[in-house]
Amino acid sequence: QEEAEAPRLAAEAPAAWGTPEIEPNDAQREGLENLAWLREHGVQKAAVIAATGVGKTYLAAFDFKASGSKRLLFIAHRETILHAARESFRAVLGNPRFGGMLGGGRCMISTGDSLFAMVQTLGKEDVLSSFSPDYFDYIVMDEFHHGMAPSYRRVLEYFKPSFFLGLTATPERMDGRDVLALCDYHVGYEVRLLEAVDRGWLSPFQYFAIYDETDYSLISWRGTGYDEVELEEALSTDTRTAVVARNLKRFLP
Repeated sequence: QEEAEAPRLAAEAPAAWGTPEIEPNDAQREGLENLAWLREHGVQKAAVIAATGVGKTYLAAFDFKASGSKRLLFIAHRETILHAARESFRAVLGNPRFGGMLGGGRCMISTGDSLFAMVQTLGKEDVLSSFSPDYFDYIVMDEFHHGMAPSYRRVLEYFKPSFFLGLTATPERMDGRDVLALCDYHVGYEVRLLEAVDRGWLSPFQYFAIYDETDYSLISWRGTGYDEVELEEALSTDTRTAVVARNLKRFLP
């Protein structure tokens, strides 16, 4: 007589726990093919121009992985951007400890070979000189349209990576400076907002202009733009939030 098979406990069931491997979307696949082609032909600098929401940061992470590079430098001007970017890279690389953080009061340079850095901190002479110019073999600059600012130029002119990638949704600048010159006019991938909507990658939208009660005369003007710290503080108020909420109720169906 055959023995009855013992009931399987849930804990005994074979399971593949963990995060599944992330795959690039259609836009990112196109971008990866273009960037790989550029590198094969000796190009060392390129820009990705893509609408917000297409996935520029993930594209950079996929390309960093595909390039075989070892040391990444990701540059941004806001700490929140750096934290979000690091999570994207960690997800793509499957490494929850990838990348140190530099800026916002932290100087965690010892966490591996890669670094997510605020340009304001990295650009300080003592910090910048602590790295050899060829220390990072792959550099990503977020919000590439800021690239002509002195703080960014100081950093970009110091480092000599094997590959540089600039990310932006809006390369056109109000002061007329040509930021694409920083990547020798090589555009690795471009998909603008309306094209992304037409291809079904972004949702169609309507927008409404509403009155802004902020008194901008109280915010310092720095020649080419408002002081970012003062601007963020002025725009992050309950009064402004109430204005936005009131108009949402007014215009939304």
